Amino acid sequence: SGYAGSYYPWYAFAERTSNLECWATSGNQTNVGYIGYNFGRPVVITRVRWRNRNDNQANRPLQKGIVQGSNDGTTWVDIAEVASQSYAQYGETSATFANDTAYARYRLFAKEVYDTGGLNMQAVQFYGREDV
Repeated sequence: SGYAGSYYPWYAFAERTSNLECWATSGNQTNVGYIGYNFGRPVVITRVRWRNRNDNQANRPLQKGIVQGSNDGTTWVDIAEVASQSYAQYGETSATFANDTAYARYRLFAKEVYDTGGLNMQAVQFYGREDV
């Protein structure tokens, strides 16, 4: 939904190792933004994994989010609520959820972050199946 400076969203999908190559967005602590992926065909996603940045910005991880699906990029359906396990702790968080509906597009919408300075993500991955 946007990015701050040169912290482009595609960095999170490329699993970059440099802390400067992550997705970051500025904002407050609520409704910060989203990061998503267009699979180009309907797939069923049942797990999302994310990792925040490991440096002085590690205190800007996702606190609460919503996984959403869409087939047109305009109308979004809430699939699952997800949450990080702790504040300012570098590492991965993942969430597995029930979903039997295939969508071509998925996004992780950040409802709350821990820090008022915004959000950063070093990596984001969606997992599921294509047998739909």
